[in-house]
Parts: sequence; C-alpha cells; structure tokens
Amino acid sequence: MGSYTRYLAPTLVAGIAMTAVLVPHYKALNSVINLYTDFTETDLHLAEFNKSCTRRHPDILTGCEDMYLHGSTIYAACQADSSMPNWNSWGRLIYTPGVNQVPGDKLYKWDLDTDVVTELELRGFPQTNGSAAERSFLGMDVNVLPNGKLSLYVINLLPIGNVIDKFSHDPSTNALEHVIRIPTDKPREEDAPENKDPAVPKYPNSVFALPELDDEHAIFVSNDHYYEQPWLKLWEYGALRPTTWLSYYSKSTGWKLVRDKIVSANGVTGNKEPKDRKIYVAAPMTGLVHVLQPKAGGAPYELEHVQDINVKMPADNPKLVGDDLWVPGLARGLLLDAYLFSQKGALTPLTDGGPGMIIKRVNTNQLGSGFFGEGYTSDPVVETIVVDGYGKVMNVSSTAWFKPYEVQKKLEVEEDREDDDEVEETQDVVKGDLYVTGIKSKGILVCKNIEA
Repeated sequence: MGSYTRYLAPTLVAGIAMTAVLVPHYKALNSVINLYTDFTETDLHLAEFNKSCTRRHPDILTGCEDMYLHGSTIYAACQADSSMPNWNSWGRLIYTPGVNQVPGDKLYKWDLDTDVVTELELRGFPQTNGSAAERSFLGMDVNVLPNGKLSLYVINLLPIGNVIDKFSHDPSTNALEHVIRIPTDKPREEDAPENKDPAVPKYPNSVFALPELDDEHAIFVSNDHYYEQPWLKLWEYGALRPTTWLSYYSKSTGWKLVRDKIVSANGVTGNKEPKDRKIYVAAPMTGLVHVLQPKAGGAPYELEHVQDINVKMPADNPKLVGDDLWVPGLARGLLLDAYLFSQKGALTPLTDGGPGMIIKRVNTNQLGSGFFGEGYTSDPVVETIVVDGYGKVMNVSSTAWFKPYEVQKKLEVEEDREDDDEVEETQDVVKGDLYVTGIKSKGILVCKNIEA
C-alpha cells in the first residue's frame, strides 16, 4: 500500500491544479457558446420580432455566407445547394480538408426596389477544368469607387489552394469582370525555411477592402485556423489557442502580418473612409470583437489595438452601418457541427433544436479614449436585437445589414416634478429593414420596420 500512497499526494495536487485551470477556462467558454443556457425566456420576444420577418427568395439565395448592401442593391455570395449534407464552404474550411467535389457557388445581386435577383456573370474568371469546384465562395467585400463602379473581393476556397478573386462591376450591368487572383496558399511551415511567410493567410475567412487603395488591391484578411487536421482544429478552438491572425495585402507590399496570436480570428470589417478608421475583427470562441486603428504616420497595415468589445457570443461577420456595428452569430456553439452536416436546413431545424442565432449592435462612437478622455476606455453598450436560442427562425446568422429609413422624431412627455407641468422632448428614432443571411439557410431573412 505504501508504494502507492507516496504518489497519492502529488496526484491530488496535480488534479487540483488542473481543475483550478480547467474550470475557469470552461466556464468562460460556456459563457460564449451557451452550452447550458436556457433560452426559453426569449421566446416571447422572438415570436413578436418574427411577425415582421419573411424569408426572401429561398429557392435562389441559399446558404449565403456573406453579403454587402450598396444603396438599394444587395450583393451576396451563396452556395449552390444549401441542403448538401457533406459540403458547404464554411464547413470545408473548418472541418473537411481535401474535398475535391463541390457544387458551384454563385454571386448574386438583389435589387430591393424591384425585388429581382440576378446571377452575376463571371467574365474572364480563371478556370482550369471548368468544374463546379472552382467556385467555392466565402467572405466578400465591396469598394464603391469615385467613377461609380464597384470592386468586389471574394474568398474562393479552391481544392488546389485558397485564393481571393477581385472583380470590377458596373452596377448597370449583370456581369463581373475578373481583375486579379491573389493566392493565399503559400505554406507557413511545409516549405523550405527560406520560403516561410507567416503573413500569408492560408485559411482565409473574411476580407475587408480599402477603397482609397483599390488600385493596389489593398485588403485585410483574417486567417481563422492554423491546423489542417480536423481533430487539431477542434483542439485549437476548444483550448482557445492563439493561433490565428490578421493579414494585409497590397500590390506594392505583398503580404504583411498585421496582428498575430488571435484566438479564432473570423469576420473583419471597418470604416471605408480613411479618416478615423477602425478595423474590427471578430473572435467567436472568446466572445470578443477586437478593435484596431492605424498608427499615426504608419503604413496602412500598421495597426494598434484600441480595445475589445465583449459581445458574449460566437460572432461571425460584423458589419458597420453608419456608426453602428451589427454583430451576428449563433446562440449554441456546440450544435454547429451537427447542423452543418445534417440533411436538414434552416427551414427544418434539428430535432433537439438548431444552434440558433443572435444579433447584437454596438454604437462605435463609444469606443476609444477619445470618447472618454484621459486615455481611458470603457466597455461600450452592447444591445441585443434578437435571440433565437433554438433555431426557430434562423440558424447560424452570418451577416446582418440594417437599411435605415429616414430618421423619425419620437415625442416624449415628461412631468416636471417641481411645478407639475408637462415637458415635451423629442429624440431621434431610427427604423429600417434588417437583412440576415444564415449558413445553410434557405433565403435571406428580411425583418421590416425594426427600431434600432
């Protein structure tokens, strides 16, 4: 017995130490992925919210991962078939390496005034064999140029290596002219030492383009995982490993590493105007959105950290609408895998409920020391717009765009307690339409007359 007891104390100490490390870790993780959260208390609000919502074009706009709203036109990157059980672009990126037979994804424009959806012709699009596998679109972004034309950048997950395709678009046409293909498949480790380039985003997830440097094809790109093997990716995310990063590319600089050691870098967006620009990087496994800004007098890729926004959810692709950052994501993170690879789409939720969706909003005027003074930053207010904990309305919301109406004046009547007179005050009220895409979702969700 004595030969075993001498190991007992060290084992207990090690066990207690491991518990002390793991319990806070998984408590923090659960606060983001909501493994044990009861969402039934949000059902009433969800039911009321959903009264204003409809799915538009479920037969065409399937599995749209990303979209961009320009004026009254939505540009969207969508899957060919949202019901495919063993393939979708996002699923391949995270879970299924080596897939070489995929449906051909498509790029659409949706005229909101006429409610007409048109597939965009891809002129000059590079193809090796003409197979559907050469169109596997993920994150996208659009630059509006002074001449009225648009530049569209889209991540394309090719079996031979991931790329970013840039197109030029005249909004009066239904065609995209291919401009350049930017490779992102140069290995970080597998090549010879002299070829290592830690700045290249081998597994790109999201892209944000700079309009003032459009001739340079200037873009920020998030690389959302390091390992290729599925079990290592699971460990990378579950253990909250800081193995992802943000990169910058331009014709004159090539790839530059902007910020490394990020946990699960995902959607990236920012201000299109250079003045007071901020860049936002979602990190879904930590529930944070990292806020960066250009260094004074620095190169475009030299960013400094401003602060983090704790949105307390697995955020996907944040979008900046005016001063508001709209942050979509899912409610229950552990159900994502089962949802992606089930035969059922968003219109027929899993029997135990899907991963659901959450949409939040942050007023960016509250960010940074310039708002608070004396170099002090504080947590901004994060407003919850809607919570769907069980996928009753939509699962895995990936992008949320708010299209505001004209500002309305709301009359408020307050009682002056000193003389019992009523004092009338007005405040600006913004209402508009909310457009939401969802991974494997059939159609884009449109919610009308939302107050934001």
